[in-house]
Amino acid sequence: MTTTTMTSILAVDDDPDILTALRRALAPLGVPVILTEDPTEVLDILSEQPIAVLISDIDMPQMTGLELMAQVRLAHPQVVRMLLTGRTTFDSAINAINQGEVHRYLNKPFEPAELRKLVQEAVARSADLARDSRAGLQAQRKRQLFDQLEAEHPGLTKFVRDAEGAYLVSAGRASKAERLLGPRGGQG
Repeated sequence: MTTTTMTSILAVDDDPDILTALRRALAPLGVPVILTEDPTEVLDILSEQPIAVLISDIDMPQMTGLELMAQVRLAHPQVVRMLLTGRTTFDSAINAINQGEVHRYLNKPFEPAELRKLVQEAVARSADLARDSRAGLQAQRKRQLFDQLEAEHPGLTKFVRDAEGAYLVSAGRASKAERLLGPRGGQG
């Protein structure tokens, strides 16, 4: 993986030893890893820096990982979200998926090689989301332009064709064009 194609990884856990282990495990990826023990800082960090992946502990005193993931999903949907937990329950996994649309749910202790593999997948997913977002914005801008053109010049962007593919022009529009252009298309 190259750092030119990805942004940073953000990890939040109230246990500094887990953060140290995450930094060591992710170092071979060659991607900047930002660490914080305070989940209330995460939204500010996400607003200030391009982050591809957020890895969060689920059980923190200031805010649960589920609450954090739900907030991040709303404010920064392009960030791929992963949760770490020391105790997995079916309900917490379902809540993580439903509330925060979490990409992966991982157990502590984690295997560094497996974590790297999953983070690489998450970074690729983040790139896909960013690409989809750009395409969606371009499509939205195009629709807005066509709507504006249609509002200013009714009929300009909406065409009707016959069975052979020829454009159909209403008699009213043809008469209006003839009045504007004069006989023979304005020549003569």
